[in-house]
Amino acid sequence: MDYQIKDFSVHDIPDAVELFLQNYKRETKYCTPLPEHIILDPQLIIYSLNSTTQNPGVAAFANNQLIGYMVTGSMFSYKNQNAAMITEYGHSTIQENQPELYKLMYMRLSDKWIQQNIHLHIIGHFAHDEVLTGILFRLGFGAIISEKLRDLSPITSDPNIVIQVEKNPLTIAKLEQELRYYARSAPIFIIKNTDLEAIVSDLTDQVKNGDAFLVSYANDVPVGYFCIGPSTQNGEGFLLQDTNTAQVKSAVITSSYRRKGIGTALLNEAVTWARNNRFDRLFVEHETANYSGGKFWEKYFTPYLYYSIRYIDNSIE
Repeated sequence: MDYQIKDFSVHDIPDAVELFLQNYKRETKYCTPLPEHIILDPQLIIYSLNSTTQNPGVAAFANNQLIGYMVTGSMFSYKNQNAAMITEYGHSTIQENQPELYKLMYMRLSDKWIQQNIHLHIIGHFAHDEVLTGILFRLGFGAIISEKLRDLSPITSDPNIVIQVEKNPLTIAKLEQELRYYARSAPIFIIKNTDLEAIVSDLTDQVKNGDAFLVSYANDVPVGYFCIGPSTQNGEGFLLQDTNTAQVKSAVITSSYRRKGIGTALLNEAVTWARNNRFDRLFVEHETANYSGGKFWEKYFTPYLYYSIRYIDNSIE
């Protein structure tokens, strides 16, 4: 089949939204806690795509019918390089000849990015689209972030592990500092601010935003905590906006107390907190390179979205 690859335009948005919704519906079959609000009212996707039409984007056509699109959601500086990101709603194709379409569209779009000196390429894609995941792997992408959901059914945990709700950031500042040092270690290698004063300031802001700290103690010393609250309205969890979703925003168990059931007890308390506060589901985002944390989240949550990244030699123009 002959394809025509053109620049994405505002006139392509209605058909692009339909393509995206077809793929979103497929993902809801694998991750049942995904909300249906976007299917019932796709205005968020329409508005968001409208806001990207001035960014580099491409569209694939066959017999004058849109069959695929990729459009840049944002361009920014990341890891000291110029970066471009395609959001989860910023691309889709028909399933027929999906590999060929993505390769052709990315070839055209990546050329646009390089002409703008953009050498870091990021794409959000549905976790259960195994064909697309394979395509991205062959194009040089690797996963960096996973977004996951679960329902609010109870989790079996040790009833002897007592969890307390705390509001004082000083209670868990040292634990949060340990978490940030952990993020620097292999194989994660993410630098976060470990200054205690800055940490307390960040945690204080979280309390003001309505987040709660669920804390486990041993001999009156905090040894683990989850921060839970309403899902953020910007950044991670974009598709969960205005859907009454709770989010585990940070979590850590001090190293000497891991594998003792504390994490499971904290998660069960987080589920209870979400249910008592009339939320509908629980969301978590984590780095895919987080070996210990990733194993825990994979046990209790279902992935629905990955972000993958590709580095291009920045000497290429």
